Amino acid sequence: AERKRKIMIKRKITTMSTLAPIFPTLTGSFTAEAFATHLERVKHLPAWWLDRKRAAYARFAAAPMPRRTNEGWRFSNLATLTLDGFNATPAAIRFDQMAHRELGVTGAGHLVFANNRLVSSQALDTTTAGSGIIFDTLQNALLKHGDLVKAHLLTQPSKLGSDKFAALHEAFLEDGAFIYVPKGVTATMPVGVFHYASGAGTAVFPHTLVIAEDNAKVTVADFFRSEKAKEAHFACGGNDLYAGHGAQVTYVAMQDWSRETLSLQFNATLARRDAKVLSLNLHAGARQARHESFSQLAAPGAHSEMLALTVAHGTQEFDQRTLQLHQAPNTTSNLLHKNALLDQ
Repeated sequence: AERKRKIMIKRKITTMSTLAPIFPTLTGSFTAEAFATHLERVKHLPAWWLDRKRAAYARFAAAPMPRRTNEGWRFSNLATLTLDGFNATPAAIRFDQMAHRELGVTGAGHLVFANNRLVSSQALDTTTAGSGIIFDTLQNALLKHGDLVKAHLLTQPSKLGSDKFAALHEAFLEDGAFIYVPKGVTATMPVGVFHYASGAGTAVFPHTLVIAEDNAKVTVADFFRSEKAKEAHFACGGNDLYAGHGAQVTYVAMQDWSRETLSLQFNATLARRDAKVLSLNLHAGARQARHESFSQLAAPGAHSEMLALTVAHGTQEFDQRTLQLHQAPNTTSNLLHKNALLDQ
């Protein structure tokens, strides 16, 4: 009996070893070692943020990959959804001063990130900066304006099926854009944020945090691009849009990753009393892109306008999901997505 038991154990181990490569690991390229390397690079940031990142990585590592039985994923191509083969710690690179030309608005402030690091910037003009508007990197904001960041950064829950990837984003988020507009102030010019990926297999985690206090107005343009059209990347990004009472936030994003990129983007909006948030997302790039928009209309009179324009070529896959929570009476939301499907 003992001999038979040992033979059965051996057969079971052999069978499991044979089947193991079929099933992807829960962490893929984003191993505990890769996370430790990331933490070492951002160890100068506040302890509360590092603790949140550790908790996020634990959630990510424990969560299963999406399955066909998940309602939010049953129409998606799961065969190509993988965390393997990416570089979790891409090398720093340098970029030319390209944002002036691309933004097309003379004098507008901009930040350019490449492979999760700031490579170029233009500060706000002195008049705008004198009004109290803050336009800086997320790392600087964590150090200088920690209470504001803590109150608004990634505080909205993930409700559209990508809990695992949202946790991965929080765990590996290195830097991004921080825009703060104080009460009653209008940003007369838009600000631009550019996120680039460079190098085959590079993983990037872009983020933009916008805080518009009561009766403030601001327009933000976000751009997501690959340096080379034929490089494969992994992009796992997010944004937080907060509009205080009577505030008006306009957010425009252009996603133009390479046609080999796997992209996941999580947008969270919170609108207070009589606030208006307009979000326009333009989708052109990526091999497979999933975009989730979660809007909370938290007080009477709040309004959310969610617009999207997608142009799909060949076998590109775009998966767009929204959830609008009307948490108070007399709140409104509009949703309009236009999709042009070319080739196959």
